[in-house]
Amino acid sequence: MDTGIALYLAVMLPWYIAVQLRNPEFFRFFILEHNLARFSRDLYHHRQPFWFYLPVFFLATMPWTLVLILAVAERVRLIWSERKEALASFGPEDSWPLFLLIWMFVPIVFFSASQSKLPDTFCRQFPLAALLVAEHLAAHRSEGRSCRRCSQPLTVLFAGC
Repeated sequence: MDTGIALYLAVMLPWYIAVQLRNPEFFRFFILEHNLARFSRDLYHHRQPFWFYLPVFFLATMPWTLVLILAVAERVRLIWSERKEALASFGPEDSWPLFLLIWMFVPIVFFSASQSKLPDTFCRQFPLAALLVAEHLAAHRSEGRSCRRCSQPLTVLFAGC
């Protein structure tokens, strides 16, 4: 067994076991109803279209949405253009933005398949978006590149507020 999985189980299992022993309905109520049933059925009348989370996520990342879109587009374009060479030659510093992209978008895609959608599902993704934006801006600054594509729309946005 992988060390990470063993550590995860060592931290998580005692808590779940203790809660189950203290509250015998916990497994049925929390795991079966509030996780599996909510995902597979419109249990609480929160049916939304498949694409619901994408605009919610981008609206929630305002005012940095434009920079986030540019950061994601630039990173995806870089990975796509270099494909296997880029993935094979990634060092720890190069894999960080890819890790952030995966960690940010896999849950969005996964939960988009859910039958019952709530807008607050992605509160955990906002720090990832902030890290991706910060990494993007820092990379532009360290390369001596201007980020006018980022700053001009933000200036217009803030000037209008």
